Amino acid sequence: MESIDDVVLGFHTPHDGWSDPTGSTNAMAAGARQLGARIARHTLVTDVTQLPDGRWQVTTEKDDQQEQVTCDHVVNAAGHYAPQIGAMSGIDVPIVSMIHQYLITEPLDAMKAYEVEMPVIRDPRSSCYYRREIDSLLIGPYETHDSITYGIGGIDWNLHFHLTPPDLEQLAPWLEISAERFPVFAEAGIKQVVSGPITHTPDGGYLMGPAAGYRNYWFCAGASIGFTQGPGAGSTSPSGWSTARPRSTSAKWTPAASALGPT
Repeated sequence: MESIDDVVLGFHTPHDGWSDPTGSTNAMAAGARQLGARIARHTLVTDVTQLPDGRWQVTTEKDDQQEQVTCDHVVNAAGHYAPQIGAMSGIDVPIVSMIHQYLITEPLDAMKAYEVEMPVIRDPRSSCYYRREIDSLLIGPYETHDSITYGIGGIDWNLHFHLTPPDLEQLAPWLEISAERFPVFAEAGIKQVVSGPITHTPDGGYLMGPAAGYRNYWFCAGASIGFTQGPGAGSTSPSGWSTARPRSTSAKWTPAASALGPT
């Protein structure tokens, strides 16, 4: 189904795959609760202040009711909202959201003929990833130039689903190459286009580790492929956050590496 005449080298990762984000998130939440965590859903953080004794006071709001939580550590894993949460403590967070789109074709006979699960394919030439979506082909291009930013200056706290209007014209240069890689795509109808923002940092890595100049304030945010990087982020995050001893393998992702410090 795919054309690989121009491919010189490829890598196969047999344990690669895909998972449902909602189901995976609920599973992680269940595991956290089993370990004693309390999850406050639909709760807005309105202030994060460091107290004179070094602890942190987090103010939240839900249904017009405020609650203050005092804690030893704060972890900013707020995704698109990480810069706004950081600003509450005077921290400048180098994260910008940019629009990413993916599309799903109408069902394809060639895909139905696959007797085994099609591996996720990542093609640097087209700057796209491809995978099977039931009997359709899912294509996700990453623009290498002229990307569209989102929410510069702040994102509305009331937005629950950050979806934007599709713009296939924006993807035209990469979809043309996709049609060469998958000739069936050239004749396929498009069933669905999903468009929404993804967080990015200046160097493309994510921010994970302590905020420079702030005691016990940590980051785990800014991952442009966060769902994929999530398990790795968990295994390389500071081991024993209360002892503040990050693993050496995560040093290059610390906020200090992105010149993140107090304002």
